[in-house]
Amino acid sequence: MGRLSNRLKKYSKRQKILQIRNIFLVLLGCLVLAFGDATFIVPTELLTGGIASIAVFVQYIVGPDIPVADIVNAVLTIGLFLVGLIVLGWKFSAHTLLASLAFPAFFAVFYRTGIVAPIYESLTTNFSEPYLGYFLCSILGGVCIGGGVAITFLGEGSTGGLDIISVILAKYTPIKEGLSTFVLDALIVLSGIIIMRDKPDIIPIGVMGVLSASICALTIQVVYVSSKSFFVVEVISPNYKKFVQFIEDDLARGCTIYYGEGGFQGDKKMIVKAALTKSQTEDLKQFAAHIDPKAFLIIYPSAQVNGEGFVAFQTGRSSLLKQFFRPERDLRKWDTNLDEK
Repeated sequence: MGRLSNRLKKYSKRQKILQIRNIFLVLLGCLVLAFGDATFIVPTELLTGGIASIAVFVQYIVGPDIPVADIVNAVLTIGLFLVGLIVLGWKFSAHTLLASLAFPAFFAVFYRTGIVAPIYESLTTNFSEPYLGYFLCSILGGVCIGGGVAITFLGEGSTGGLDIISVILAKYTPIKEGLSTFVLDALIVLSGIIIMRDKPDIIPIGVMGVLSASICALTIQVVYVSSKSFFVVEVISPNYKKFVQFIEDDLARGCTIYYGEGGFQGDKKMIVKAALTKSQTEDLKQFAAHIDPKAFLIIYPSAQVNGEGFVAFQTGRSSLLKQFFRPERDLRKWDTNLDEK
C-alpha cells in the first residue's frame, strides 16, 4: 500500500506539471504561429491555404488603407471553434479553446503594432531581385507556421481553424483529415489566385505559397510526428526489478515481465517488455547506462499503440455513410463477463 500511495502522489504531481507544460507549449505554439503569419505570410500576400490565406485575399479586397486581416483571422478562428463545440462536443473543443483565444490575440499584437515590420522589410527590400525576398519569406513562414502547429500539438492542443472542418468531415464521412485538408487548402489558394488575378505577380506568389505550405507540412512531420513515435522495448538484465520500478514510477508506463531462457547456456532470464514514446525510450537508455551498462535492450518501432495511456480505441458508432463503405461487425456475441470464467 505504501508503494501504491507514493506512486499515486507522484502521478498527481506529474499530472499537474504536465498540465502546466501543455499550457506553456500551446501558448508558445500560438506565439510562433502568429509570428510566422504576421511577419512572412500576410505582408507578402502569400497564399498558403488555411485562415491566413482567407485573411490575405479579404485584405486585398478591402485595400491596404483599412487593416482587417487580424479581424478576419479572429472571427474565423473563434467562429470555427463554436462550430466544433456544437458538432464535436466540449471534449474536442476543450483542446482548441486556449489556442482559439491566444492565436488571434498574438496575431493582432504583431499585426497592429508593426513590431515585426522591420523583419519583413529587410527581406523584401535588401535584394536586387525582389522575388528572392519573397522566396525567403515563404521558407521562413513555412518553418514558423509548421513549428507553431507542431509545438501546439506537443502540448496536446489544436490550433483549430480549418482543421475543425476536416475533423467534422472525418467523423461523418469516409473522407480522412489529410485529404480534406489538402482539398480545402487547394480551394482557398485557387480562390485567392482568382480574386487577386489583377496582381501582375500572382502566379509566382501562388507557387511560393504552395512551397511554404509544403515546408510547413515537412516541419510538422519533423517536429511533431517523429517525436510522437512509439517503440516497444525489451530489457534483459539481472537488475530487472529496478527497470520495472523506473518504467512504472518515473515513466508512468506499465510493463510486462516474462521468462526467457538463454540459447547458449540455457540459463533462466527475466525479460521486461514495455511500450514507450520516443523520449521515454531515450530516458530508459540513459537509465540502463547508469544502472546496468551490460543490460541487453531490444528496441523496435511500433506503427501504433492502443490502450490506456496511448491512442484510445474508437468505440463509437460510425455515420451511415461510413457504414455503407465499411459495414461494422456485430460484436455483441463476444460480450461476456470475464469474472464468470
